[in-house]
Amino acid sequence: MPMSFDEIVKLGLAKEKNSEAFYRQWADCMKCPEDIWSRAKVLLLSLASEEQKHQEVFAKIKAADLSMSGEGSLAMNPESYKVSADITNDAKTKEVIAMAIVREEASMRFYRDLAELGGDMRGVFANLAEQEKRHKERLENFLNEHVLLDYE
Repeated sequence: MPMSFDEIVKLGLAKEKNSEAFYRQWADCMKCPEDIWSRAKVLLLSLASEEQKHQEVFAKIKAADLSMSGEGSLAMNPESYKVSADITNDAKTKEVIAMAIVREEASMRFYRDLAELGGDMRGVFANLAEQEKRHKERLENFLNEHVLLDYE
């Protein structure tokens, strides 16, 4: 489905706001032992802050009225970047971190796809894709090092 650059910016901003809210929510209500919770909370709050910085990137793009190219619309399907929110309020740490990994992977794909479209914004979106990749790796490392070893 063709999307205007403005629609892509709105989608990106919404994704980043949702990610920040997800991390802040779960930083305060994960169900796990205290030693894991404190480490998880630090990680999630750090990621929330980084997602907030991504929002600032989109705010600058919007304020500068930038575009990707001379094209009127871009062939992207926003549905392919949506993540199911199948996680309950009593989710355990392992489930929260696994969901966060899925969310970061979807964001990474979104930004990689935008970067592949080229244009003046290619570098900005490639950089965002790389940052989301690092988020995903941090979550995977946490899951492997702390959650899977310490806690079921």
